[in-house]
Amino acid sequence: GDFFFFFHNYSGALERYAIAAGRSPDSMRLKKKMLASTLNIGIGYIKRRDYPTALKWMEKGLEIDPDNDAAVRKAKQLRKIIEKTTRRMQAYREGTLLNKSKAAETDEADELLDD
Repeated sequence: GDFFFFFHNYSGALERYAIAAGRSPDSMRLKKKMLASTLNIGIGYIKRRDYPTALKWMEKGLEIDPDNDAAVRKAKQLRKIIEKTTRRMQAYREGTLLNKSKAAETDEADELLDD
């Protein structure tokens, strides 16, 4: 796994570390490496602005180490970003529907005036 990690292939590293952890489930060294790989995968998704997927990876990191400050902090930030984005999208949709509704009313009023 270290080879993959060195070359920033965190998915490959995580896969190899998980295999090794199957043989040594109590290894703190492997858990730390799995955590680092998992969080780095999540950070990759943050860089791509894929916040829901990034949050999933941070939560996977918290399954490995529930007390990891970086994962706790990033997960909290991601939840806020996702919530804010969801609210903005909802407001946009409502505004778009409201504008379409107003346009339809204006068209109907114009038709009435034309008669």
